[in-house]
Amino acid sequence: MTSISTKPLSDRDPHTARHDERMPTAAGARASLAVATVLTVPVATLSAIPTMRFESWSWVCLALSTLIVALTWPTHRDAFRALRQRDLSLDVLASIGVLAAYLWALYAVAVGHPSTSLIVPAVLSIVLTVRQRVIAAAGPLAAVRRVPAWIVPGVLAVAGVTLAMWLGFNGASWSAVSAAVAVLVVACPGALGLAAPAAVVAGTRRGADLGVTYRDPSALDAARDVDTLILRGLETVADGMHVASVDPLSPDHDRNLRWFAGALEHSCEDPVGRAIARLSVRGRVTGVQQHPDLGVSGSVDRHPVRVGSPTWIGIEAPDHVGVTVAVEVDGRPLGTITVIDTPRPTAKKAVDALRTLGLEPILVTTRDQAAADHLAEEIGITHIVAETGATGGRQLVDDLRADGRRVALLATSPEDAASLDSAELSIAAPDGGAAVSVADGDVAGAVASLRLARAIDVNAKTGTSLALAYNAVAIPVAAAGLLHAVPAAVAMAVASVVVLLGSLRLRGDAR
Repeated sequence: MTSISTKPLSDRDPHTARHDERMPTAAGARASLAVATVLTVPVATLSAIPTMRFESWSWVCLALSTLIVALTWPTHRDAFRALRQRDLSLDVLASIGVLAAYLWALYAVAVGHPSTSLIVPAVLSIVLTVRQRVIAAAGPLAAVRRVPAWIVPGVLAVAGVTLAMWLGFNGASWSAVSAAVAVLVVACPGALGLAAPAAVVAGTRRGADLGVTYRDPSALDAARDVDTLILRGLETVADGMHVASVDPLSPDHDRNLRWFAGALEHSCEDPVGRAIARLSVRGRVTGVQQHPDLGVSGSVDRHPVRVGSPTWIGIEAPDHVGVTVAVEVDGRPLGTITVIDTPRPTAKKAVDALRTLGLEPILVTTRDQAAADHLAEEIGITHIVAETGATGGRQLVDDLRADGRRVALLATSPEDAASLDSAELSIAAPDGGAAVSVADGDVAGAVASLRLARAIDVNAKTGTSLALAYNAVAIPVAAAGLLHAVPAAVAMAVASVVVLLGSLRLRGDAR
């Protein structure tokens, strides 16, 4: 199966994007489908029930069919755009199919033998308007392709050979044209054109429940192929911090150590401060000052308090894993408090799931090695890169890719933008500017996005395989003259419905 380009959608030529500002909205696609359906009813009724026909009925049906075909204008527009780019896309095949059916019906009316031919372009147009609606619902991800590149030129070649062979062996131009039109009708990409976008629609609906959003169609292909996930920042696997140890210099200092430190840290918003603040209720805090790289100072109930680096306070820090701060009240050191990261409840299960999916997790952080090792051990990560600088993530991505690895990166801060750009797949919180956004920006969300992308891929491939199997059977039958245009249109419509309903059922592990 062919894959789409991994170049971001925003970087592509606007003329080649399948969904842009000129693409009908979902509401417009629904309106087109409703109008086409209403107009098709009288055409189908008069074509199928001779007793209901009246004088000039065929011309009335032809006028209605003309309006129905006109509703497929987005397909013809995209076909023309694709041809300008020398791309024989499904839009080209769809456009040729419906126009051939319309001209065939027009000729039948002109020579006085319309019979049921007028129903063919109407049925094809209904299917194409359904496709337009599905594509509109899929949004930018409608650019995902799972159809072999040879299918469109192959069908066109079969139609041409059919026309030539019938003219050569039969000599009857009407029979030859009818057989060629039947080939184009039966192969009109309803089923093939619906499989991938319908799978995307099913996937994005499920993604809304999981808090997962794909912003670029290339993300779906990348999610299928990545073998490494870099977890940039402890926040991807940690759910805040908690106090692990309170070490007063004297047993009598324990209560005051907790009270004054906790009260002062209520004024701080950093993870360490929030953890320490849970040691006590708020006190009367005034004169709070932040001292970069040192700590915080202020007055609690009129007592001067400092909380920060042990060297700033002037005492020796205990040898604990985590972040240790010292506390001073009234100019006298009281002791130290050590805070460590709390693993997210879902982190270990998510890490195990990554390995099941065939990905190696790598934890990367600017924090110290001991803190990273402690957290990684709790959740089962064995590859840790600690004490990196701001550009450490990008360098690691570049090194891994140079070794042939396909890298996804989950980032937690805007400073990681450069790292996101260098990975095959970028994942972040909704405001992180990545190709994939996950609600909590954590490893469990990244796993959900990878599973869902792979489920969409399975769904699209299954629908496409079913559509290809239908074409493999129906096209030769039509070329042999055993399936005329009208039953060919019905067969195409039935196949499209089957593939559509199947693709809208999300297969694969998307939990």
